[in-house]
Amino acid sequence: MNKNRRMAGVLVCLCLLFLSLPVCGEKETVTVVDAWGEYVDVPLNPERIVVLPSTLIELIYALGEGDRIVGRGVGVPAYCPSAEDLPCIASCSVGPNVEAILDLNPDLVIMCSAKGTKPATAIEHLQSAGVPVLRLPSSCEPDTLLPQIETLGLILDKQEETDEFVGFIEEYLDLIEERTEDLEPGGRPTVYFECKEYKTVNGETPMQHHINLAGGTNIAAEQSVKRPIVSPEWVLETNPDIIVVGVSGSSPRTEEVMRGTRDDTRSRPGLKEVKAVEEKKVYTISKKLMKGIGMPIGCLYFAKWFHPDLFEDIDPEAVHREMLQTFFDVELEGVYACP
Repeated sequence: MNKNRRMAGVLVCLCLLFLSLPVCGEKETVTVVDAWGEYVDVPLNPERIVVLPSTLIELIYALGEGDRIVGRGVGVPAYCPSAEDLPCIASCSVGPNVEAILDLNPDLVIMCSAKGTKPATAIEHLQSAGVPVLRLPSSCEPDTLLPQIETLGLILDKQEETDEFVGFIEEYLDLIEERTEDLEPGGRPTVYFECKEYKTVNGETPMQHHINLAGGTNIAAEQSVKRPIVSPEWVLETNPDIIVVGVSGSSPRTEEVMRGTRDDTRSRPGLKEVKAVEEKKVYTISKKLMKGIGMPIGCLYFAKWFHPDLFEDIDPEAVHREMLQTFFDVELEGVYACP
Protein backbone atom coordinates (compact mmCIF):
# COMPACT_ATOMS: atom_id res chain seq x y z
CA MET A 1 0.00 0.00 0.00
CA ASN A 2 1.23 3.54 -0.76
CA LYS A 3 2.94 4.98 2.32
CA ASN A 4 0.98 8.25 2.18
CA ARG A 5 -2.32 6.43 1.93
CA ARG A 6 -1.35 4.13 4.78
CA MET A 7 -0.33 7.09 6.96
CA ALA A 8 -3.55 8.93 6.13
CA GLY A 9 -5.52 5.87 7.20
CA VAL A 10 -3.59 5.61 10.46
CA LEU A 11 -4.17 9.28 11.26
CA VAL A 12 -7.87 8.89 10.53
CA CYS A 13 -8.12 5.92 12.87
CA LEU A 14 -6.26 7.76 15.62
CA CYS A 15 -8.31 10.92 15.23
CA LEU A 16 -11.72 9.38 14.85
CA LEU A 17 -11.99 6.75 17.53
CA PHE A 18 -13.55 9.02 20.14
CA LEU A 19 -17.04 7.94 21.07
CA SER A 20 -19.10 9.86 23.61
CA LEU A 21 -21.59 7.87 25.59
CA PRO A 22 -25.15 9.19 25.76
CA VAL A 23 -26.08 11.23 28.80
CA CYS A 24 -29.64 11.75 30.04
CA GLY A 25 -31.21 10.37 26.89
CA GLU A 26 -28.94 12.22 24.48
CA LYS A 27 -27.81 10.47 21.33
CA GLU A 28 -24.41 8.82 21.21
CA THR A 29 -21.87 10.95 19.37
CA VAL A 30 -18.53 10.49 17.67
CA THR A 31 -15.74 13.06 17.51
CA VAL A 32 -14.16 13.49 14.09
CA VAL A 33 -11.64 15.86 12.57
CA ASP A 34 -13.02 18.15 9.88
CA ALA A 35 -11.35 19.62 6.79
CA TRP A 36 -9.93 22.51 8.80
CA GLY A 37 -8.33 20.24 11.40
CA GLU A 38 -10.92 21.00 14.06
CA TYR A 39 -12.59 18.42 16.29
CA VAL A 40 -16.33 18.17 15.75
CA ASP A 41 -18.89 16.14 17.70
CA VAL A 42 -21.46 14.60 15.37
CA PRO A 43 -24.22 12.10 16.05
CA LEU A 44 -23.41 8.44 15.58
CA ASN A 45 -25.81 6.84 13.12
CA PRO A 46 -27.63 10.04 12.08
CA GLU A 47 -30.97 9.25 10.47
CA ARG A 48 -31.44 12.48 8.51
CA ILE A 49 -28.43 14.02 6.74
CA VAL A 50 -28.16 17.02 4.45
CA VAL A 51 -25.13 16.59 2.17
CA LEU A 52 -24.03 19.47 -0.06
CA PRO A 53 -21.04 18.10 -2.06
CA SER A 54 -22.12 15.56 -4.68
CA THR A 55 -18.91 13.56 -4.27
CA LEU A 56 -19.78 12.90 -0.62
CA ILE A 57 -23.30 11.86 -1.58
CA GLU A 58 -21.69 9.19 -3.75
CA LEU A 59 -19.59 7.92 -0.85
CA ILE A 60 -22.65 7.59 1.38
CA TYR A 61 -24.52 5.74 -1.36
CA ALA A 62 -21.54 3.44 -1.84
CA LEU A 63 -21.79 2.49 1.83
CA GLY A 64 -25.45 1.57 1.30
CA GLU A 65 -26.86 4.49 3.28
CA GLY A 66 -28.26 6.79 0.60
CA ASP A 67 -31.70 6.65 2.23
CA ARG A 68 -30.40 8.74 5.12
CA ILE A 69 -29.82 11.75 2.87
CA VAL A 70 -32.77 14.18 2.95
CA GLY A 71 -31.29 17.18 1.13
CA ARG A 72 -28.46 17.92 -1.30
CA GLY A 73 -26.49 20.68 -3.00
CA VAL A 74 -26.72 21.71 -6.63
CA GLY A 75 -24.70 18.87 -8.14
CA VAL A 76 -26.42 15.56 -8.89
CA PRO A 77 -24.10 12.55 -8.57
CA ALA A 78 -23.86 10.57 -11.81
CA TYR A 79 -23.89 7.23 -9.99
CA CYS A 80 -26.87 8.00 -7.77
CA PRO A 81 -29.85 8.78 -10.03
CA SER A 82 -32.34 8.67 -7.14
CA ALA A 83 -30.49 11.58 -5.49
CA GLU A 84 -31.93 13.87 -8.14
CA ASP A 85 -35.30 13.66 -6.36
CA LEU A 86 -33.86 15.06 -3.13
CA PRO A 87 -34.61 18.69 -2.22
CA CYS A 88 -31.86 20.98 -3.52
CA ILE A 89 -31.18 23.48 -0.77
CA ALA A 90 -27.66 24.77 -1.36
CA SER A 91 -24.64 25.41 -3.48
CA CYS A 92 -21.24 24.84 -1.90
CA SER A 93 -19.84 27.95 -3.54
CA VAL A 94 -22.70 30.29 -2.65
CA GLY A 95 -23.84 28.97 0.69
CA PRO A 96 -26.79 26.96 1.92
CA ASN A 97 -30.36 28.04 2.51
CA VAL A 98 -30.41 27.72 6.29
CA GLU A 99 -34.20 27.95 6.58
CA ALA A 100 -34.69 25.22 3.96
CA ILE A 101 -32.18 23.00 5.76
CA LEU A 102 -33.89 23.45 9.12
CA ASP A 103 -37.23 22.61 7.52
CA LEU A 104 -35.75 19.17 6.69
CA ASN A 105 -35.06 18.57 10.41
CA PRO A 106 -31.58 17.07 9.86
CA ASP A 107 -29.46 15.32 12.47
CA LEU A 108 -26.30 16.33 10.60
CA VAL A 109 -25.28 18.71 7.80
CA ILE A 110 -22.18 17.93 5.73
CA MET A 111 -20.74 20.93 3.90
CA CYS A 112 -17.72 21.47 1.71
CA SER A 113 -14.62 23.00 3.23
CA ALA A 114 -14.68 26.33 1.38
CA LYS A 115 -14.05 29.32 3.60
CA GLY A 116 -15.95 32.59 3.34
CA THR A 117 -18.51 34.82 5.00
CA LYS A 118 -21.61 33.02 3.71
CA PRO A 119 -20.57 29.47 4.68
CA ALA A 120 -19.36 30.70 8.08
CA THR A 121 -22.62 32.51 8.74
CA ALA A 122 -24.65 29.48 7.67
CA ILE A 123 -22.64 27.20 9.95
CA GLU A 124 -23.13 29.58 12.88
CA HIS A 125 -26.89 29.72 12.32
CA LEU A 126 -27.20 25.94 11.99
CA GLN A 127 -25.15 25.29 15.10
CA SER A 128 -27.19 27.86 17.02
CA ALA A 129 -30.27 25.87 16.05
CA GLY A 130 -28.69 22.73 17.48
CA VAL A 131 -27.73 21.14 14.15
CA PRO A 132 -24.15 19.80 14.00
CA VAL A 133 -22.18 20.70 10.88
CA LEU A 134 -19.26 18.71 9.46
CA ARG A 135 -16.98 20.29 6.86
CA LEU A 136 -15.25 17.83 4.53
CA PRO A 137 -13.25 18.31 1.32
CA SER A 138 -15.76 18.32 -1.52
CA SER A 139 -13.61 16.93 -4.31
CA CYS A 140 -12.11 13.89 -2.55
CA GLU A 141 -8.58 14.24 -3.87
CA PRO A 142 -6.07 11.34 -3.63
CA ASP A 143 -4.90 12.17 -0.11
CA THR A 144 -8.42 12.66 1.23
CA LEU A 145 -10.51 10.00 -0.54
CA LEU A 146 -9.83 7.04 1.73
CA PRO A 147 -9.93 9.09 4.96
CA GLN A 148 -13.29 10.49 3.77
CA ILE A 149 -14.68 6.98 3.39
CA GLU A 150 -13.33 6.01 6.81
CA THR A 151 -14.89 9.10 8.40
CA LEU A 152 -18.31 8.50 6.88
CA GLY A 153 -18.14 4.79 7.65
CA LEU A 154 -17.46 5.56 11.30
CA ILE A 155 -20.30 8.07 11.53
CA LEU A 156 -22.73 5.71 9.80
CA ASP A 157 -21.48 2.67 11.75
CA LYS A 158 -20.79 0.76 8.53
CA GLN A 159 -17.35 -0.72 9.19
CA GLU A 160 -17.80 -3.86 7.09
CA GLU A 161 -19.01 -1.88 4.08
CA THR A 162 -16.25 0.66 4.58
CA ASP A 163 -13.59 -2.04 4.63
CA GLU A 164 -14.99 -3.54 1.45
CA PHE A 165 -15.09 -0.23 -0.41
CA VAL A 166 -11.66 0.91 0.78
CA GLY A 167 -10.28 -2.51 -0.10
CA PHE A 168 -11.67 -2.28 -3.64
CA ILE A 169 -10.06 1.12 -4.21
CA GLU A 170 -6.74 0.18 -2.63
CA GLU A 171 -6.54 -3.02 -4.66
CA TYR A 172 -6.32 -1.10 -7.92
CA LEU A 173 -4.25 1.83 -6.66
CA ASP A 174 -1.75 -0.64 -5.20
CA LEU A 175 -1.74 -2.69 -8.41
CA ILE A 176 -0.84 0.39 -10.45
CA GLU A 177 1.86 1.40 -8.01
CA GLU A 178 3.40 -2.07 -7.92
CA ARG A 179 3.71 -2.16 -11.69
CA THR A 180 5.05 1.36 -12.20
CA GLU A 181 7.14 2.21 -9.14
CA ASP A 182 10.37 0.71 -10.50
CA LEU A 183 10.20 2.39 -13.89
CA GLU A 184 13.31 4.37 -14.81
CA PRO A 185 12.81 8.02 -15.83
CA GLY A 186 13.45 7.04 -19.45
CA GLY A 187 10.67 4.46 -19.22
CA ARG A 188 8.05 7.03 -18.23
CA PRO A 189 6.33 8.64 -21.23
CA THR A 190 5.95 12.41 -21.22
CA VAL A 191 2.31 13.49 -20.85
CA TYR A 192 0.42 16.66 -21.70
CA PHE A 193 -2.92 16.79 -19.86
CA GLU A 194 -5.37 19.39 -21.12
CA CYS A 195 -8.30 20.47 -18.94
CA LYS A 196 -9.38 23.13 -21.46
CA GLU A 197 -7.90 24.08 -24.81
CA TYR A 198 -4.21 24.73 -24.08
CA LYS A 199 -4.87 24.92 -20.36
CA THR A 200 -2.89 22.32 -18.45
CA VAL A 201 -1.82 21.48 -14.87
CA ASN A 202 1.41 21.72 -12.94
CA GLY A 203 2.96 19.50 -10.27
CA GLU A 204 0.91 20.96 -7.42
CA THR A 205 -2.42 19.64 -8.69
CA PRO A 206 -4.09 16.25 -8.09
CA MET A 207 -3.47 15.42 -11.74
CA GLN A 208 0.24 15.20 -10.94
CA HIS A 209 -0.58 12.27 -8.64
CA HIS A 210 -2.56 10.50 -11.36
CA ILE A 211 0.11 10.92 -14.03
CA ASN A 212 2.96 9.95 -11.73
CA LEU A 213 1.15 6.94 -10.26
CA ALA A 214 0.36 5.65 -13.75
CA GLY A 215 4.01 5.83 -14.74
CA GLY A 216 4.07 9.07 -16.72
CA THR A 217 5.90 12.40 -16.57
CA ASN A 218 3.88 15.60 -16.57
CA ILE A 219 5.49 18.02 -19.03
CA ALA A 220 4.01 21.00 -17.16
CA ALA A 221 5.05 19.90 -13.68
CA GLU A 222 7.52 22.77 -13.25
CA GLN A 223 5.16 25.53 -14.37
CA SER A 224 4.76 28.22 -11.69
CA VAL A 225 0.97 28.46 -12.10
CA LYS A 226 -1.22 25.54 -11.05
CA ARG A 227 -3.30 25.62 -14.23
CA PRO A 228 -1.26 27.53 -16.78
CA ILE A 229 -2.38 28.41 -20.27
CA VAL A 230 0.28 27.32 -22.73
CA SER A 231 0.80 27.85 -26.43
CA PRO A 232 0.77 25.36 -29.32
CA GLU A 233 4.43 26.24 -29.81
CA TRP A 234 5.22 25.23 -26.22
CA VAL A 235 3.45 21.89 -26.62
CA LEU A 236 5.32 21.27 -29.88
CA GLU A 237 8.62 22.19 -28.27
CA THR A 238 8.08 19.86 -25.30
CA ASN A 239 6.78 17.24 -27.77
CA PRO A 240 4.88 14.92 -25.39
CA ASP A 241 4.58 11.20 -26.02
CA ILE A 242 0.95 11.22 -24.92
CA ILE A 243 -1.88 13.77 -24.83
CA VAL A 244 -4.89 13.31 -22.56
CA VAL A 245 -7.84 15.69 -22.83
CA GLY A 246 -10.26 16.01 -19.92
CA VAL A 247 -13.94 16.27 -20.86
CA SER A 248 -16.16 18.26 -18.49
CA GLY A 249 -19.53 17.19 -17.11
CA SER A 250 -20.63 14.76 -14.40
CA SER A 251 -22.90 12.87 -16.81
CA PRO A 252 -21.41 10.30 -19.18
CA ARG A 253 -20.83 11.31 -22.77
CA THR A 254 -21.58 9.43 -25.96
CA GLU A 255 -18.83 7.69 -27.87
CA GLU A 256 -19.40 10.16 -30.69
CA VAL A 257 -18.71 13.13 -28.40
CA MET A 258 -15.59 11.58 -26.87
CA ARG A 259 -14.15 10.57 -30.23
CA GLY A 260 -15.07 13.97 -31.66
CA THR A 261 -13.08 15.74 -28.92
CA ARG A 262 -10.13 13.44 -29.55
CA ASP A 263 -10.24 13.97 -33.31
CA ASP A 264 -10.59 17.75 -32.92
CA THR A 265 -7.46 17.75 -30.77
CA ARG A 266 -5.54 15.67 -33.31
CA SER A 267 -6.52 18.00 -36.14
CA ARG A 268 -5.36 21.26 -34.55
CA PRO A 269 -2.79 22.87 -36.86
CA GLY A 270 -0.44 23.61 -33.96
CA LEU A 271 -0.35 19.99 -32.80
CA LYS A 272 -0.06 18.02 -36.02
CA GLU A 273 3.69 17.56 -35.66
CA VAL A 274 3.61 16.63 -31.98
CA LYS A 275 4.78 13.08 -31.37
CA ALA A 276 1.57 12.08 -29.54
CA VAL A 277 -0.52 13.15 -32.53
CA GLU A 278 1.75 11.55 -35.11
CA GLU A 279 1.67 8.24 -33.21
CA LYS A 280 -2.07 8.52 -32.50
CA LYS A 281 -1.64 8.57 -28.74
CA VAL A 282 -4.28 11.20 -28.01
CA TYR A 283 -6.97 10.15 -25.51
CA THR A 284 -10.06 11.71 -23.97
CA ILE A 285 -11.38 11.04 -20.48
CA SER A 286 -14.28 12.33 -18.40
CA LYS A 287 -13.18 14.59 -15.57
CA LYS A 288 -15.59 12.52 -13.48
CA LEU A 289 -12.82 9.91 -13.42
CA MET A 290 -10.27 12.43 -12.18
CA LYS A 291 -11.65 12.91 -8.65
CA GLY A 292 -13.62 11.20 -5.92
CA ILE A 293 -14.49 7.55 -6.31
CA GLY A 294 -13.86 7.74 -10.06
CA MET A 295 -10.19 8.56 -9.46
CA PRO A 296 -8.93 4.94 -9.27
CA ILE A 297 -10.70 4.17 -12.56
CA GLY A 298 -9.13 7.22 -14.19
CA CYS A 299 -5.70 6.13 -12.98
CA LEU A 300 -6.28 2.69 -14.48
CA TYR A 301 -7.05 4.28 -17.86
CA PHE A 302 -3.88 6.37 -17.59
CA ALA A 303 -1.80 3.32 -16.72
CA LYS A 304 -3.29 1.33 -19.60
CA TRP A 305 -2.57 4.16 -22.05
CA PHE A 306 0.93 4.93 -20.74
CA HIS A 307 2.06 1.29 -20.41
CA PRO A 308 -0.18 -1.04 -22.44
CA ASP A 309 2.35 -3.84 -22.06
CA LEU A 310 2.30 -3.65 -18.24
CA PHE A 311 -1.49 -3.47 -18.06
CA GLU A 312 -2.49 -5.77 -20.88
CA ASP A 313 -4.62 -7.84 -18.48
CA ILE A 314 -6.52 -4.83 -17.09
CA ASP A 315 -9.79 -3.54 -18.54
CA PRO A 316 -10.57 -0.20 -16.82
CA GLU A 317 -14.12 -0.16 -18.21
CA ALA A 318 -14.78 -3.59 -16.68
CA VAL A 319 -13.46 -2.38 -13.30
CA HIS A 320 -15.67 0.70 -13.59
CA ARG A 321 -18.67 -1.50 -14.32
CA GLU A 322 -17.82 -3.77 -11.38
CA MET A 323 -17.59 -0.81 -9.00
CA LEU A 324 -20.99 0.54 -10.02
CA GLN A 325 -22.69 -2.85 -9.82
CA THR A 326 -21.12 -3.74 -6.48
CA PHE A 327 -21.48 -0.49 -4.59
CA PHE A 328 -24.31 1.36 -6.34
CA ASP A 329 -26.38 -1.42 -7.90
CA VAL A 330 -26.46 0.47 -11.20
CA GLU A 331 -25.17 -0.35 -14.67
CA LEU A 332 -22.46 1.60 -16.46
CA GLU A 333 -24.03 3.88 -19.04
CA GLY A 334 -22.38 6.12 -21.58
CA VAL A 335 -18.69 6.52 -22.35
CA TYR A 336 -16.18 7.89 -19.87
CA ALA A 337 -12.96 7.42 -21.83
CA CYS A 338 -11.90 7.06 -25.43
CA PRO A 339 -8.61 5.76 -26.84
